[in-house]
Amino acid sequence: MSIKINIPDLKLFMEEEIQIQLKNKLCLKGTLRGFDQFLNIVLEKSSYSKESNYFDILIVRGNSIMSVSKL
Repeated sequence: MSIKINIPDLKLFMEEEIQIQLKNKLCLKGTLRGFDQFLNIVLEKSSYSKESNYFDILIVRGNSIMSVSKL
């Protein structure tokens, strides 16, 4: 039996501000610049919730992502 997993159409979010909830409870915010078939995501001008760190470019590994939403 084959199970089909629906992968969100992240093309709709390209060049938009998004929020990513990670499995370790961190929340990332930034502009979506790219992604691949494994849901690895490239964010630009990003920051995360627990500290006020700012990143010009951030690559998020797909298997650490719990959810993605548009801001």
